[in-house]
Amino acid sequence: MSKAINQNGKNASEDPVMEETWAKLLNVEQEMEEVNEKLFKEQGKLTTKYENTKGPVYKKRQELLGQIPNFWTITFKNHPMLQGLLESEDVEVFNHLTDITIDRSTDDCTVYKVILSFSENPYFSNDSLIKEFSHDESGKVIIKNHPILWKDGQDLTQSDGEKKDSFFTWFSEEDPEIGDLIANDLYPNAVKYFQGFDNDEDDEEFDDFGDELDESEDPPAKKQKV
Repeated sequence: MSKAINQNGKNASEDPVMEETWAKLLNVEQEMEEVNEKLFKEQGKLTTKYENTKGPVYKKRQELLGQIPNFWTITFKNHPMLQGLLESEDVEVFNHLTDITIDRSTDDCTVYKVILSFSENPYFSNDSLIKEFSHDESGKVIIKNHPILWKDGQDLTQSDGEKKDSFFTWFSEEDPEIGDLIANDLYPNAVKYFQGFDNDEDDEEFDDFGDELDESEDPPAKKQKV
């Protein structure tokens, strides 16, 4: 912290009273930082507790979402920030996307895996594409990439040895932001993004979708953007 300046524009070190006051102020600031650090840790514990509570609820939701054709593909396409990551060839791969899962550590919910599951497809032999996120003691994000096993001639991230624009390059990059969007926005708000409206819109529109499910065997997303 910079040195204090009194009302006369002098350094606190040149004014004994101000110097003493400034030293006390710094001690108070240190106390505040210690309280904030405790708060941060307690918030993390509380968030982890409730994420663990959500686990069985997410499993119930997963069973129902599996009955809705192309649910996760439509949801991803409707997300205002994630949709722009999909190239035309990526969309073809996403036609085989069957599920998105966030597998969180029960001890620390900020440690998690993003898992995209696919049906058999002509592009890669993986059943699931996985990217892991954790952190060290200082809070620095640590990323573990699981390789995509591309089939011959189907690698969408490379062309003649050159890198191509593709969402799937993310599985070889050190980029935590997309993972954060998927894990902490897309995944918990999946049903709303499937419908194609923002989280702050009226819940009446959200409730209306129940009626549409009864009227159509393969319900389209409301307000689908793509």
